[in-house]
Amino acid sequence: MFSKVHFIPIDAREIQRRYQSLRSGAEREFTFQNRVALPDIPGVTESHLGYIPAADLLNVLSDDDGNLLSTVFYENVRDFQGDSNAVNAEIGATLDGELRGQFPLLNNGVTIIAKGVRQTGTKFVIQNFQVVNGCQTSNVLWAKRSSLDESVLVPLRLISTADEDTIVSIIRATNRQTEVKQEQFYATSDYLKQLEMFFESAQVDRRLYLERRSKQHANSPVERTRIVPFNSLVRSFSSVVLNDPHRATRNYKQVLDRIPVDILNPSHKPSIYLASASALYRLEFLFRNGALDRRFSPAKYHLLLASRLIAAPSLPSQLNGRAADTWARKLLDSYWDAAESEKIFKQAARDIDLLAGGDLSRDKIRTLPFTEQVLAYY
Repeated sequence: MFSKVHFIPIDAREIQRRYQSLRSGAEREFTFQNRVALPDIPGVTESHLGYIPAADLLNVLSDDDGNLLSTVFYENVRDFQGDSNAVNAEIGATLDGELRGQFPLLNNGVTIIAKGVRQTGTKFVIQNFQVVNGCQTSNVLWAKRSSLDESVLVPLRLISTADEDTIVSIIRATNRQTEVKQEQFYATSDYLKQLEMFFESAQVDRRLYLERRSKQHANSPVERTRIVPFNSLVRSFSSVVLNDPHRATRNYKQVLDRIPVDILNPSHKPSIYLASASALYRLEFLFRNGALDRRFSPAKYHLLLASRLIAAPSLPSQLNGRAADTWARKLLDSYWDAAESEKIFKQAARDIDLLAGGDLSRDKIRTLPFTEQVLAYY
């Protein structure tokens, strides 16, 4: 029955990709009558540009139980930003007002990328698809679905491609309707997706949730204090691992400039990022419950560095090997032990207070000379 058999080994990241594909691999059929097929484009199997009734789009984006499919927004740079967002409020006002018939002229519409597209006349079947632009529009339309009529048309780009570079390029180029910060484009990073899954795979009592996309956990039952925004991840890693707490707040752009070489390097062990985020989680917990005086808040990132220098002083020579994993897990054991972590941070606070001479002002603390002073002390 078989003439040739190929054995293709796959690594952990490829297994994760396939797992995510199974989660988001929806298939939908819809009519796309008002469209034009675009000419051949490098990296793209086929592409179509046109518009469809809002009701048809919502049928594509809903599951069998009549709920909005959250998995189809996985590749979007952000999750829904809420009704109070200025642009979203304006979209809603357009749908409620006399200009709803002009919706396709006033809105950038939706871009769908599908790994598979089958066409029979005006009927399209799309498989394993993602809404890479239009998350805000889709959610506002969903919220207004009971009042939509046939006059509401939505611009639609339908693209069939499996080329990852092309997908990322399209995401970056089309996400311009609501202001998008440069750092939010890192949400498309393959490594950040890997970190997101790694965080959620931790044992329950040590689990944190990486907010890869802005507000992605806004409507979930996840405890708010366990959500790690992108900037907190980067700042804590910069402080704990790179010995750069002074840049974590004063020179945040310089920290971002170190991506993806020194930070979010795909070769790095994910455990060191979880350890860094856990350090910040534990420190903020101690501030909240009063175990640490709030006057140390300006020195927050120096406290992270000091805690690491107390708990695991010797950095591994490389961040991509077994030694890095072992080092990170030692830190994790320390930060998730309530008594030990409190002892470590209280010692760190006493040391920082001593080195600062009691002056915890931002101008005193958030400087390179003070960082060098901390490093020399330990």
